[in-house]
Amino acid sequence: MKFKHLSLPKEDPISFNPSLYNQWSGGDDIIDRLAENWGYIRTHYHAGRRLVDLYVIRLHWGTNEDIIRSLRRVLYNLTAKCYVNISFSYILQHKLTMEMRVFYASFNSQLFSHMFQIFKRQHITNFLDKVMETDVIAHVSKKMPSSKWKLVRIISMNVKVIKTSNSLL
Repeated sequence: MKFKHLSLPKEDPISFNPSLYNQWSGGDDIIDRLAENWGYIRTHYHAGRRLVDLYVIRLHWGTNEDIIRSLRRVLYNLTAKCYVNISFSYILQHKLTMEMRVFYASFNSQLFSHMFQIFKRQHITNFLDKVMETDVIAHVSKKMPSSKWKLVRIISMNVKVIKTSNSLL
């Protein structure tokens, strides 16, 4: 099976640029939270390492379609057999006080309980299908500190890639 080549998204600048979020509603509180946490949620890569690569992808909409589109761009560029899993950063808002908090992606809160094996191209398709079948918003909602908090938006995705060999898929 041959995949259409998709390049990785361009890395975001190190300095926060509020114009990236012109299309978002929610006011200055969200923009302030994003600016404060920019280093953790901006698109950037720790790739080309010997054993473990990490891709942080800023999500525009936080929908399953947005997640799949971004995930394809990482997975279709893999060249070595590996294991993968994903986790998300998101903004929560307290229902009474309206306080907003950013929760960073953590590999203690990965989407799946185990890493997925990517040893051949079909495994990429299987992993993407599994992500599409998963209600990411419900998964993130389970991670909330209490029912007094509501999910405002999923803002970034971390893709962890553990390489098992240098051989091509």
